[in-house]
Amino acid sequence: MKDVLFANIVKILGFFFFTPIYAFATTGTMSITANTILTEDHFGKIIISANGVTLDCKNFKVVGTGTGHGIDIDGRLGVSVKFCHTQNFGVGFNLQNSSNTILFKNSSTQNFSTSGGFFIKNCHNRIMISRNTSFRNIRGRGFAIESS
Repeated sequence: MKDVLFANIVKILGFFFFTPIYAFATTGTMSITANTILTEDHFGKIIISANGVTLDCKNFKVVGTGTGHGIDIDGRLGVSVKFCHTQNFGVGFNLQNSSNTILFKNSSTQNFSTSGGFFIKNCHNRIMISRNTSFRNIRGRGFAIESS
């Protein structure tokens, strides 16, 4: 009887400690038109397609294939992007022709363009870039800022 009880306890503990945990992720191009919170990693680019929205990645990754933009904010007003980690794009974060935009506690790594992790161009009026990091970019700079 003790042997059967012991065997059942081992099976139960084995199930909890040795069952693999499967990671799920979204894929493809994601278009943000309303406030969005990621609940898993995303494989593909994210385009901010509306004004006045917040993207909160909750420290999940946005992963690319070595080209393009990870998170693209072009011609937008009042956008916030926070806690996002981009990797393996041409440019991790592309911010152009926008205003009243906040980038907070994001990171970008292993990007391949000479523009590197964060590319900011033609942005005026209250652009806040706070506590962001960029590292291990293959050819580029961490932050490239032009005409802003």
